[in-house]
Amino acid sequence: WELFLTLLNDRKGFVISREPPNLVERKLGSKEVPVLWLTKVEGENCVYPTRLPYLHQVLVDFMREGGAPKVVMLDGFEYLVLENGFKPVFKFLASLRDYVLLNNTIILLPVFKNALDEREYALLSREFSRVHSTS
Repeated sequence: WELFLTLLNDRKGFVISREPPNLVERKLGSKEVPVLWLTKVEGENCVYPTRLPYLHQVLVDFMREGGAPKVVMLDGFEYLVLENGFKPVFKFLASLRDYVLLNNTIILLPVFKNALDEREYALLSREFSRVHSTS
């Protein structure tokens, strides 16, 4: 979260998280960053974890908006993999990567290395410039 907060100094931010928006807003100290909660609960600012096409469109729209540099915190990778499988989530991220490059955006993706097998982690490491892991 520290890196995300630092990047917010120069960039417009967006958060997708497993934590509810009110908890994320407390971490950020601001309500100016849009937050989507990955959950099976229905409600405002909630998104079902299997709705990858919807998440993709929301993030692409955010990246294209205004032309200013942006940063996205995608905190819920393992949950997305649990609900969708690794391959669809990897394809989702690979597609987002192309928009990231075109729209001056950084996506932060916290990943617990132990939640993936070696092949999956190797694919992430090869496709994305910096994959930091937490054991």
